[in-house]
Amino acid sequence: MKIKKIFVLGILGVSLFSVTSCDKALSNTTLVPTESNEETKSTTKEETITALGIPNVVIVDNKLTWDAIPNAAGYVVKVNGVEKEMQKETSYTLPEYGNYKVYVKAISSDYTKYSDSSYSPIKKYNHDLEEATLWVLGDSTSCSFENESADQLKYYPRYGYGTQLSNYFDESLNVNNIAVSGRSSGSYFTEASSKVKYEQFKTGIKEGDFVLIAFGHNDQNSDERYSNCNLSSTDTTKMKWTGLPEKNYPETEVEREISFKYLLTHYYIDVALDAKATPILATPIVRRNPNADTLTPTQCHVWEGKGDYVGGDYAQCIRDLAKEKNVTLIDNTAITKAKYEAIGKDETLKMHAWVTSKSATVDNTHLNIYGAKWVAYNVAKEILKTDLFLKNYVKTDIEEPTIKDLVVNPNYEEKEYAAPTTGMSLYTTTSPWMASAFGYLGSAPSTSTHKVTESTSNVTLQVLSNKGKIAGSSDGILMYYQQLSATSNFTLTATMTVKEFDVNTQVGFGIMIRDDMYVDVQTANNSSIGSNYVACGSVVSDASNQYATAYRKATSLTKGSITSLAKNTPVTLTIVKTGNKYELTYGNMAKVEYELDLTEIDSNYVYAGFYVARNATVEFSNYSIK
Repeated sequence: MKIKKIFVLGILGVSLFSVTSCDKALSNTTLVPTESNEETKSTTKEETITALGIPNVVIVDNKLTWDAIPNAAGYVVKVNGVEKEMQKETSYTLPEYGNYKVYVKAISSDYTKYSDSSYSPIKKYNHDLEEATLWVLGDSTSCSFENESADQLKYYPRYGYGTQLSNYFDESLNVNNIAVSGRSSGSYFTEASSKVKYEQFKTGIKEGDFVLIAFGHNDQNSDERYSNCNLSSTDTTKMKWTGLPEKNYPETEVEREISFKYLLTHYYIDVALDAKATPILATPIVRRNPNADTLTPTQCHVWEGKGDYVGGDYAQCIRDLAKEKNVTLIDNTAITKAKYEAIGKDETLKMHAWVTSKSATVDNTHLNIYGAKWVAYNVAKEILKTDLFLKNYVKTDIEEPTIKDLVVNPNYEEKEYAAPTTGMSLYTTTSPWMASAFGYLGSAPSTSTHKVTESTSNVTLQVLSNKGKIAGSSDGILMYYQQLSATSNFTLTATMTVKEFDVNTQVGFGIMIRDDMYVDVQTANNSSIGSNYVACGSVVSDASNQYATAYRKATSLTKGSITSLAKNTPVTLTIVKTGNKYELTYGNMAKVEYELDLTEIDSNYVYAGFYVARNATVEFSNYSIK
């Protein structure tokens, strides 16, 4: 009997255990209801989605930290209203300087169970930068043209990139752009108007400032702006120039050092270091190639030199000096070369200034506002790559400029060309000859600066006071001319005797046949005329040489071979026109042939005669048009 009792209790125990286990299992299971099971239906529970915990952010100096949030895939930090990309790290470092409002939220790893957290309470970080100045010293590629009346009326006005730097730096950095058009590293502190700015720089620079030194374009000239890029930074070899225009120089002559490295070191880098400021060297931006997508060495500042003016690689010279002096380098030459060759000549058109709405009037040297912003943006980007304290002033999240930044000048007015019917109002000339001063003159023509003197056997043209120029992209000249049918063929000839001239590469004189003519124009769009012509006896190179021939295609000037030049020595000049072909002869030199359309602006007439630009007195005799 005893054995039987134990057996019964064992069976009973197993049964009790089984019932209890089933009850527990049922209590932890969500049953799917069916129409046939109302009891199961009443026990259904819905799934709920839980929000992640809010990060508890702690900030010490400029570093934020927080504990990891369970079930978070990562975190999003919002700085001054801008959400950053999701990160897995539980820390975030702000720039050392600036004013910031920061929030952090956790991002769910499983949206079927968890939602993102709310943003954490605001954390503020304020560390103001001390006010400092970024000085910009350079030439027309970095200067402002806001006071140039001609630029105010161009289709796409010129902008130096120095004018756009403030777009990419904090307001506590004052960008003091004192670059001046036409200056070199040597003429900046010697020419009158820029010498004043140089003295402001020397007396105004202070500890903590920065100096962007941007020369090179105009150092490649065979005149008083010249510097030699092959000499060392300690070479004090000097050169003297005499007979300089009083308008630009306090004295009629100047003598100074010519080593490019010495000039950059002694007059700019050392001045900055002595003031406990930070110098920065910049290579010059490239010139645009209107004829190909690739750039020539000349357009990248490798100059062949002229006579006593030795050429070389000016951009490389700056690179070498930066390394020698342990000075930060902004390689604008390399940056712009890569950009221009990547997008090609048709796209680089959109980065440069235009005189009118016609792309043929593009300025291949100077930038428009889009081009200037693009270069300035890249300067700021390069600063961010350095260890300079200046990087703290660069704005966060700067964006590369786009073509949307290019806008037409609202003051531009499209002007219809009209062929002139009268001569220059300042003078009465012998018909059919007329006279006019037009283009980039510097001021309105007057009898004191532009003179035409006729006699029975010759005519003398004289331009004084540094008025006008023959330059790479535009001209300003005094011309004695006849208006002739564009379809006619003829020979223009004259004996030219140069009485006086200044040694300046923008001085020019000779005979010319051109597309268009303007009477007494130094206003609006025509103040920077760049239109087609052929010329013989053209542009001064140095004290003893000149270019014998030249032709202009819109804003691109192509010069011919060098010949000797001497005062009071007659030379016969000839241009033979046959359709669109022109045969030019300078004295006993070999003939040069150009083919050029001189009807792009004035389809009815061409204008043939003699011209003078800048500072020169030239007599023309034995002249005829047959």
